Amino acid sequence: MENQLKLIEYLSNSESAGSPDPVKCLKSREEFFLYYFVKYAQEIKNHNLIFEVKRSVESIRMDAGRLLHDGIFSNNEFKEYINQSSKPLFNIVYYFLFPSEKTFDEKKSMGNFIGYIATYRDFFEDLDAGYVNIGKEDILKYNLNIADLRNDKKLFVWMADKYSELIELMYEEIAVLKSMHIKLKLFWLGPYLVVLKLLIRIEVYDYKFGTKIKKNLMKEVNVFFQSFLLSWKLLLRVFEIY
Repeated sequence: MENQLKLIEYLSNSESAGSPDPVKCLKSREEFFLYYFVKYAQEIKNHNLIFEVKRSVESIRMDAGRLLHDGIFSNNEFKEYINQSSKPLFNIVYYFLFPSEKTFDEKKSMGNFIGYIATYRDFFEDLDAGYVNIGKEDILKYNLNIADLRNDKKLFVWMADKYSELIELMYEEIAVLKSMHIKLKLFWLGPYLVVLKLLIRIEVYDYKFGTKIKKNLMKEVNVFFQSFLLSWKLLLRVFEIY
């Protein structure tokens, strides 16, 4: 990650005539991607793209750094991590769809809803890797047993409380999407609806998130109808039909 950040900085600055060809120094797929991505951003004269990909790498470093603290973020650190890892994707898509635009309103917070659900979906996989995707304050609030999270029933109480917060966050972001260009509405509505269905399935199956659920026909019918009704409601909102 340090090499990638240095590469971004190097390519972002004007190269001196005597400097070595950076292509010969590239060692990984990520570095090749960064090289050509930055070159593209320079060609279309949009340095915001460079900022966003740098922020994405920084969020990975932030995530890796928490292993030094038993894999746990504070609530604020966890929120900032989700924000830093989610925003670049949305902003990069924005700049690709509208390459002539030079700035994007940072107040238009998008992607955190998808970022949270993606993180919770991989909860136990990340736990095996040493990452605890629950804020430190929530661990204390719900008196969770970190040593045995897989069997700690209080874990599901915590997720049940978060469910309404996540739904509210989704509506906040959908309100932002409602004000955006039709291209962005069409591009992002699909991912939001897919992730919404994941969240509804978590709720229907009693918040047993991050696990392979043994599917039940009646519960799947419930998931389908809840997803259909809420998705239809979001479609109407985004396209301002009501």
